[in-house]
Amino acid sequence: MSSEKDNQNIDQQMKASGAQSPYEDSDFNEALNMGVMPDKLNLKYITFWSVIGIATVIILIVIAAELFSYFYFKRSFETSVASEYAQITRLKTQASERLGSFGVIDDEAGKYHIPIDSAFTLILDEYNN
Repeated sequence: MSSEKDNQNIDQQMKASGAQSPYEDSDFNEALNMGVMPDKLNLKYITFWSVIGIATVIILIVIAAELFSYFYFKRSFETSVASEYAQITRLKTQASERLGSFGVIDDEAGKYHIPIDSAFTLILDEYNN
């Protein structure tokens, strides 16, 4: 009861000052009866910004995935190139050592290897004689 008297007092004070009482507003009275104020949502505005937000997130995810795959491929390619370079260097070293040294291929068959420079010299000497 005291709240009704308070409401009436507030209503009378507002009328005396020339202001409209909030209790005369039909939306306000309906909201008081329902316990909430009705939402007046701008669905076009919400939909527009939701679509823009979702599109932005999708674009960022695609960019992140592309960057990841680019750098992953680049790293694996560099690792592969480094591995192949090391293998080629090792094979060149072995080949140059083999071409520049003396050694036994098959002792029973009497096959030996000699440095390539010596082999060229022997072949030229044999050809010239």
